[in-house]
Amino acid sequence: MANRMKQAAILISLAGLTDYLFFRLELVDVAVSRTPPVLFHQLVMGVFIGLVCLTLSYRVVFDLKSSRWRILFSVGVCIGFSHFLSGRWRDITEAYEQLMAKQIRIDDRLHYIDGNQTWRGVPHAKGNQYYRIGDSLGGRVEVAYDSLGHRTVPESLLVSSDTVDLFLGCSFTFAHNLKAEEGYAHLVTRSLNHRLMNAAMSGYGLVQMRFRMDSLLPKYSFRHVFIQLSPWLSSRSMNICGHFANGYFPAHYFTLKDNELHPVLPYYSFYMKKDVVDWIDHRRSYADKIHYALTNGCKYQVLSYLRMRIADAKVRMGLAPAPLGDKFLLERLFYEKAIEDVRKAGAIPVLVRMYWKDTEFAPLAAALEGKALIVDGDRRMDSVAKALHTDAKSLYRIYREHAGRKLYYDAHPNVLANRVIADAILSRMSEAR
Repeated sequence: MANRMKQAAILISLAGLTDYLFFRLELVDVAVSRTPPVLFHQLVMGVFIGLVCLTLSYRVVFDLKSSRWRILFSVGVCIGFSHFLSGRWRDITEAYEQLMAKQIRIDDRLHYIDGNQTWRGVPHAKGNQYYRIGDSLGGRVEVAYDSLGHRTVPESLLVSSDTVDLFLGCSFTFAHNLKAEEGYAHLVTRSLNHRLMNAAMSGYGLVQMRFRMDSLLPKYSFRHVFIQLSPWLSSRSMNICGHFANGYFPAHYFTLKDNELHPVLPYYSFYMKKDVVDWIDHRRSYADKIHYALTNGCKYQVLSYLRMRIADAKVRMGLAPAPLGDKFLLERLFYEKAIEDVRKAGAIPVLVRMYWKDTEFAPLAAALEGKALIVDGDRRMDSVAKALHTDAKSLYRIYREHAGRKLYYDAHPNVLANRVIADAILSRMSEAR
């Protein structure tokens, strides 16, 4: 037993060393979770943990005197346990990278959770969104909310008009990590000389967008309602949880009843320490990573994982409504209902496509053809990218220039991309007149 403990300790040390090398060499970019280095990192860590499990249960698994079923059961337990641990290791590593290496955060006092358990801006609140690139470069972007808790521009840039346009979407429409006046929502309304109501928020999906429409359309008179079209908006509304940096965060989702979508509030509670350490003011180190993994990392990942699994079991047993799993059906029903409600409210629906592959978008475009004005932001982005001899994806990355180089630190539309999207919207609206 002592020898096996020594072997297990050696394997754990090798796993830690391997993880450390990936971390220090910055081979793992969690913003692109499907890259070969990320997959290789996960595979290596899974193998290490599997070997540790097999080492500690050597006699049970490989003793020929054991029964066949005992051996098979032990191997199954080892594989399952190693899968669970490697998954938590991966999640904790990604959480650390997002909290420490990416180092993007926003002032806590800017947001609250409303009655629908939806992330909302605090009315009249002002604060900052902070970012850091590496260990030395950093900056901040001001975030301000109006009387309704919607993102707004400085008072000197407000348009005085009786005509109001509503924008719905996620961080792409919110103008994440950019000034509000640099976002396409402000650029469009300024050109139209209309007032802006930007009800988009980072992390939103179709359910949250549905809640905002239900709340705002009956109360206000809008000229246009601009609705974001992006593939992840539906994905965020198809599961009981979302896999975020701090664990398996319970999510809103849609269920189908009588061929209609019904939003469901998060089905289980989430364990999360409120006073999360302000990582932005600390120089990142591997010691910080180990500390996070052994403290908050374990709490967030393991407890939220177990709560998610229990909630998932209840859904499977029929004790809770199951999420709608047909992505195309969900998108078609959502946008058709949104278009219908906007028209009933006397407004003009405008759908804005962003970051959607042609082959995946084609069926939805065909289903919605002729029902609303569709702006193809991706096509315009592709043409601009070709003119600049670059990839369109580079326009969906925010950067800071330093020492003659572009240092990319966030995967959202940059200033140029927002101008391109705004121009695409205005051109398409002009053609439709």
